[in-house]
Amino acid sequence: MAGLRHPLNFLRLDRSPPLGHVTRVMTKRRKRELSGTLTVADYPLRWTLRSEQIWDPAGDHVGLRLSVERADETHRELILEFPFREMPGGKTERPEIDREALPDIIRRAIAAGWNPKSRGRPFNFPV
Repeated sequence: MAGLRHPLNFLRLDRSPPLGHVTRVMTKRRKRELSGTLTVADYPLRWTLRSEQIWDPAGDHVGLRLSVERADETHRELILEFPFREMPGGKTERPEIDREALPDIIRRAIAAGWNPKSRGRPFNFPV
């Protein structure tokens, strides 16, 4: 029986990398936990971080985006788009959210056409 070989003996069953091989572990960048509630024009609203600064598929910059929705009902979402910040050397900087300025920004979005009572597609508002 010593001379018989199983036809699948050539397969390597352990999937460990060969000796001397360097394995790199990619970790996903954690998104900040930003959220809060506020009242603007008698509407109870909640806001959350929708996305950090990213590059879109066309190669353009997309800044930090906050999602604003009514806290009491499901209606049209407001997406506040903060500008992309580039620093010298090609690095990017995370913008800090001024929580005191959010009510004024939301009022400007309402003046620009966002209606918290309406339904429909999200309303994008560049800040």
